[in-house]
Amino acid sequence: MYRWLNHSHPQTLQGAVILGYFTAVFALLGAGPGIVLALLIGGGAFLTANDKRIGWYMLLASTGLLTALYLLGILSAFVDGSLIGALFTLNQSIFTIGVFALAVHGDSRNYQKIWFA
Repeated sequence: MYRWLNHSHPQTLQGAVILGYFTAVFALLGAGPGIVLALLIGGGAFLTANDKRIGWYMLLASTGLLTALYLLGILSAFVDGSLIGALFTLNQSIFTIGVFALAVHGDSRNYQKIWFA
């Protein structure tokens, strides 16, 4: 049976899964180039909740790439002189950076090394 959240995971990994779902929803609502990455983040969070190592890797890769895209958007907004645009893009990137940080946390990495298939 599949589950959306695994309560036996460490707190950092549970946080990464929950924030992964939120990030996927917000990236889908924002449209743009992040639609495919949003689907990968949501799928990675779901597979991570079901103890699949490929899901953890999908979560890392997609959030890392989306964070890089957001940071490029922030830099381009600063170059254009749009402080409001830069702050809006920074606000969008907060969840994505949080997911990446929680997924690469030592507890999350050690748990997936031992228990994920």
